[in-house]
Amino acid sequence: MKTIRAIPAAVLALMAGTAGAQQAGSNVTLYGLVDSGVEVVTHSGTADRTLIRVPTVTGLMSSRLGFRGTEDLGDGLKALFTIEAGLGMDTGASAQGGRAWGRQAFVGLAGKWGQVALGRQPTALFYALADSDVLGPAIYAFGSIDPGVPNARADNAITYRGTFGDFTAFGSWSFGRDSAGGTPASGTCAGETAGAAMACRNWSAFLRWAPKPYGLTVAIDEQRGGTGATASFFNGAAPIAFTSADNKDRRIFAGGYVMAGDVRLGAGWMGRKVETTTVSIESDTWYAGASYPVTAALTLDGQFLRTTNSDLNRSASMTVARGIYALSKRSSVYLQTGYLDNSALAQYSVSGGGAGSTPNAGKNQLGTMVGLRHFF
Repeated sequence: MKTIRAIPAAVLALMAGTAGAQQAGSNVTLYGLVDSGVEVVTHSGTADRTLIRVPTVTGLMSSRLGFRGTEDLGDGLKALFTIEAGLGMDTGASAQGGRAWGRQAFVGLAGKWGQVALGRQPTALFYALADSDVLGPAIYAFGSIDPGVPNARADNAITYRGTFGDFTAFGSWSFGRDSAGGTPASGTCAGETAGAAMACRNWSAFLRWAPKPYGLTVAIDEQRGGTGATASFFNGAAPIAFTSADNKDRRIFAGGYVMAGDVRLGAGWMGRKVETTTVSIESDTWYAGASYPVTAALTLDGQFLRTTNSDLNRSASMTVARGIYALSKRSSVYLQTGYLDNSALAQYSVSGGGAGSTPNAGKNQLGTMVGLRHFF
């Protein structure tokens, strides 16, 4: 656990409140990650100019500050909690719609049977790509095509996770998925309204089979509409009104990986379908990539992504390459670049680093970022 001499009073109160419990077999850990750099993105904005900036979010991974804790209750049972805040490294602002603990905020119980938790938590999509997507939640990655995936979290959720041999199962149910906004492609949708049982509901599940050195994962995530909600494909099309509980936004995923010596090879597919009383729109996105540890310090990653949307006549391809050099166990420098090729009507941006980089329709983009990441 980290010791800090100057920290906010609220945090001191939290830590003081756990001191007595620690004597009875519990522990609390402070942890975090800070990741930032400078990126250059061509053909940005309606003026079609080159954008140079410190991104609001993401580099290799999103910056965060968190506390997690457990207490041994005996007979293999333990209580647990996590509260985790997202940070915008360009200004220091809170991420996830300005929430204090926007990445995670839950309490739960765990035993040999698995774990049950209550609160704001990631859904199945957040975890499903972990094995097969070698780029993860980086600034040039799957989130450039569908920002809803690396930001897949839900308010007011109950989740279950259990690992049994080579299998891991996960399920979630949210009674009101997003009361403060901040989740791309989803829009605000508070839910938890008397007499509207399905408004703003979200449910998800995944099943992972991972007998090393290979593994397979399948997942599903479905959101329902509600007052004020929208759905977006982030490709220049106007957001879709998503105001009825009968409206559905569903993503289905299948992916896998295999280890070939030290090289990790991964591939996956995601199909998305948005249905309302007036529209039915589908898209397909697939990717394939590899990660190779050249030395103990240097890792090279590469991935190709392709998305198609016949309903809106928009498609795009993206190729990404990056190198990560570990300065220590906690600190790394990196260089990453992505090239995105839009079809004539598409406006996907190569960068998931924040607003301002969307190109004009049909414009291709090159993004390059050099940065520094530190864990603590």
